Amino acid sequence: MKMYEITYKETPYLVKFRHERELNGDEILPKGGKTVAYIVLDKESGESISAEALCSKKDTFNKVLGRIVALGRLKKKLNAIKGE
Repeated sequence: MKMYEITYKETPYLVKFRHERELNGDEILPKGGKTVAYIVLDKESGESISAEALCSKKDTFNKVLGRIVALGRLKKKLNAIKGE
C-alpha cells in the first residue's frame, strides 16, 4: 500500500484513510460507502483535519478512487486553510 505524506505548517504528516461501507445485516454491500482521508495534528488533543469522498448507492465502491478523491479534497482544504 502506498503511503501519502502532506506537509502542513512546515511539518510532514502521514495521511491516514478510513473506508466505511454500506451493510445489510452482516453483508457488506458492493454499492455506496465513504472514504475519509485525514491527518492527526496533535495526538494528545486529537486535533485533526479530514476530507471525504462519498460513493453513490448507485455506484460500486472503489477504494482506490475513493482515496484519490479524498486525498485531493484534503489537499484543497489544507491549501484553503494556509491562505487564511
